[in-house]
Amino acid sequence: MSEIKAVVRRRRMACRDELRYVARPVTYSSIGTEEVLARAAENSNIDRGALSHAFYAIEKEFKNFLLTGHTVRLGVIGTFRPSFSCRSGARREDVRPEGITCRRIVFMPSVELKREHGEVDYVFVDPEDLYPDTGDGAGAEGVLPVGAGADGGSE
Repeated sequence: MSEIKAVVRRRRMACRDELRYVARPVTYSSIGTEEVLARAAENSNIDRGALSHAFYAIEKEFKNFLLTGHTVRLGVIGTFRPSFSCRSGARREDVRPEGITCRRIVFMPSVELKREHGEVDYVFVDPEDLYPDTGDGAGAEGVLPVGAGADGGSE
């Protein structure tokens, strides 16, 4: 079974203007396309070059489908679809393309991926073990005193 580490840290909540404890998963790194392709080549009988060409062709078509209004299912990963937010109007004629305020691509994980994610164990670890005190005044809690800059002094 998979395991993801998480830390509990004190954060300033802007909506309440108070410090609260919140849990966040630990992000180890950002995996790029080249590393994914290298791992896929190692775990398959497909030559790295052929795999790379196939991936970039799939990526190009995937992007083209999304940009022309299609919903695209990517196997057991999930479904991607284009979406937007638009200003409303009192009359149909008042709603126009110029009223689009936010464009986005929506990702909906598959049932299988959600089920497997539900089986992941989250292990809460001490932030001190992951983020030793660097002397910036924030310490393991990661919260600077109110009015303090990154150097620990007043702003």
